[in-house]
Amino acid sequence: MTDDPDVLGQRGYRRLRRAAETYRADLVVRLGAEVGLRPAEMGRLRTDDIRPHGDAYFLAVRDGDGVTREAYLPSDVEHDVRKYARSNDRAPDEPLFDVSSRRLQMLVGEVSARAGEDDPELADVSSRDLRWRFAASLLADGVPRRSSAGWVAGSASTG
Repeated sequence: MTDDPDVLGQRGYRRLRRAAETYRADLVVRLGAEVGLRPAEMGRLRTDDIRPHGDAYFLAVRDGDGVTREAYLPSDVEHDVRKYARSNDRAPDEPLFDVSSRRLQMLVGEVSARAGEDDPELADVSSRDLRWRFAASLLADGVPRRSSAGWVAGSASTG
């Protein structure tokens, strides 16, 4: 890997997503890189945690005890979360993924190993690197402004 904290960049991120062989793997990659979730947070994600706000969506990110923060949820990721939940018969109040956070972390490793077959720089991408991608995209696009009701709709585009 390079010394650049954003080891993926736009091109690498697209290649990584193409290496995901399942909808679950692609969604896990997107939740890390486009929403900034950690594997433990992904493991607690429920569709009940999605909150519409005008034309935008937000995600109530929970720790083990309750909601700790809100995260901007791009509308196309929101759509994929709901589609995944429906296709896997997940009730709105149950976790989206039926695997451990460690397994979600391992899934990212499997996707990156597959991507690394064509692009060796992607071979060791981790869930932490996905979060760096998220942070780098916020810096490149501008961190969304806050309003009294939360994030301003449409003020961030990540990915």
